[in-house]
Amino acid sequence: MKKGFLLLGLLMMIFLVGGVLAENQTCAKEGESFSQVYKEYPEKCCEGLTEWDSGMDTRVVQNGTCKETGMVAGNPVGTCIKCGDGICGLNENVCNCVGDCKSGCENRGDSCCKNGVCLETFYDGLPSACSNGNLPEFSGCDADCKPVVECKLTNETCVKAGEAYYPGTEKCCAGLESIFGSENPDGTCSCTEKDNNCGGAPICAPCGNGKCEGDYGEDKCNCTKDCKNVEVNTSFFQKIINWFRNLFG
Repeated sequence: MKKGFLLLGLLMMIFLVGGVLAENQTCAKEGESFSQVYKEYPEKCCEGLTEWDSGMDTRVVQNGTCKETGMVAGNPVGTCIKCGDGICGLNENVCNCVGDCKSGCENRGDSCCKNGVCLETFYDGLPSACSNGNLPEFSGCDADCKPVVECKLTNETCVKAGEAYYPGTEKCCAGLESIFGSENPDGTCSCTEKDNNCGGAPICAPCGNGKCEGDYGEDKCNCTKDCKNVEVNTSFFQKIINWFRNLFG
């Protein structure tokens, strides 16, 4: 009976933490929508992005130049763009990001066009494959109105910080490392070897960034380079979850 109540408490706490984390996701990424009116969208763009009031902007691009239509729009939902990086990228054009999208150059989603001449991805001397075996992905037009391609992991997925995975099926995103095992309540370590027989799944964490982050599962056993002789930085909610884990363990 006691364990039943404790399990119920754990489930309620996880639900609460999930709600808090969702509320804390207050910024929109590149290409995502934001709004200060509709609560289903973040109120602002993430740092480094530009807030384009796309729902209010009725300008159009014609032959590489920006034209006013005189029309009126009133949709209070905008779009986040990465204006200022020198590349006329996703959702950018000469109307909303003239610094990146030079006059006369038009980004058509897979090609860059100027004065009626278009350079398309995979053609016109652009690479058809990447050294990592993936296809190049069109990311925008440069200052000379030539396509910019990036070799992204288009055929693979990666595991984000704090997420677990089964070995051999996924891999951690860039900047993250797989951590194994954990510190026991008595201070000893268990299951820290990569080929352990504990049955648990490894976790991807930013181990090596100089911060011992308990929210991502790091401790002195699985991330010694960050957590050796350092107090673990763990949020209040994560401490509660860890307390329940130790209780049932």
